[in-house]
Amino acid sequence: MDRPLQNINDIDTSKIVEVYDNLVWYKLPLDNGWTSYTLRAVDYMHDNVEIYNKDNVYSDDGYTLGINFSHIPSERYDELRPIVKWYGCKIEDDGEIVLNAYKMRFGNPLLNMTLALSTIENYFEFSGKKGDYPYK
Repeated sequence: MDRPLQNINDIDTSKIVEVYDNLVWYKLPLDNGWTSYTLRAVDYMHDNVEIYNKDNVYSDDGYTLGINFSHIPSERYDELRPIVKWYGCKIEDDGEIVLNAYKMRFGNPLLNMTLALSTIENYFEFSGKKGDYPYK
């Protein structure tokens, strides 16, 4: 029986399963140099999660906080910043969620972005602060 991983150096690379093929539903190169990834994952609006990439920088293009939660005061972003940092992401002042893949130690950038975006939605849904979540 295999023992649990004690540290990242214990990973047997022959057992790594590539997440990319199972996560991406549609990949579309855009005219402006960015690539759009439509994922199999869905957000709280039941839309497929869409993430953009250019030069190893991944972005939600401001959709999550700029559109879905545009009614949230920007001060609330300060509560979310340390949460999304766990996934290697950061929240820009305009609400855009970005991940610089060059700074990642491990993981899949698309999966990390998906987890960060999902965490933001769950945070607003379950934070208990009236008016955060757009649905009653």
